[in-house]
Amino acid sequence: MLIRFTQQPPWTVAELLVHRLDEVNAGAVQEAFAPVLHHPHGDLVVELSRLDFVDKTGLATLQTLLQHLSTEGRLHLAGHGPLLQRLRELHRLPPNAEVFPTLSDALH
Repeated sequence: MLIRFTQQPPWTVAELLVHRLDEVNAGAVQEAFAPVLHHPHGDLVVELSRLDFVDKTGLATLQTLLQHLSTEGRLHLAGHGPLLQRLRELHRLPPNAEVFPTLSDALH
């Protein structure tokens, strides 16, 4: 399992369970997001705290996913400060994405 989806109304939480997001698993991670990409999900939290490594393919995949996920409801990103800071610096976060240090913070 690459992602665990849970409901914490009004939020759907997508918790990335991988430690690496790279050219080896980026396609599989993108496919694992299919449940929320193809069906309206309302408000979504993407939890990234397990990620230890992201290469350029993983970064591009994450950027594409976030752009698609941001079209429905609120989008909160939690748990990986350096990665999210880098995406923000590169102007690759969707305009409606909010960044939080922890999942708990993102849900409140």
